[in-house]
Amino acid sequence: MPSRPTRRLPGLLILLALLAGGCRLEVRAPDAVPAETAAVEAAVTAWYAASAARDTVAWERLVSPAATMLLPGREARLVPVRVLLGIPGVRGGGEMRVVRTDARLDRGTAVVRVIVARQVPDAGTEEETLDHVTLVRSDSAWRVAHVVAGAWRRRGGAT
Repeated sequence: MPSRPTRRLPGLLILLALLAGGCRLEVRAPDAVPAETAAVEAAVTAWYAASAARDTVAWERLVSPAATMLLPGREARLVPVRVLLGIPGVRGGGEMRVVRTDARLDRGTAVVRVIVARQVPDAGTEEETLDHVTLVRSDSAWRVAHVVAGAWRRRGGAT
């Protein structure tokens, strides 16, 4: 019976041949179609704009009927997204700016990491948060299905 290193030799030789031949072994998620990624990011940006403006008409087309949001805090709260329109000062009611998005798509579902910034009233500074937004494709449009809201912190890394 061959020794353990001898049994691995054929596999190692194949791997070395692939690497020497210029092959790059890479493990990553498949790229989404750029148009689909742009559509998802546009839906997320529109959702934040509608949230800031408390625009109920835009919300109707951007939010899934059963959408939820996990709000941060000592005891995180899971709430229907639609009730947030009626609560002043909760995740809206002021100018919010999408700073960066990172979208991952898988057929009819998309998950987007979103960095959002807003002005702090009467302070002259900005604060930011990192949210995770899940969207689903419904009637050929992307709709918000769930949001994990991050805590707001002063922009620039200080907490």
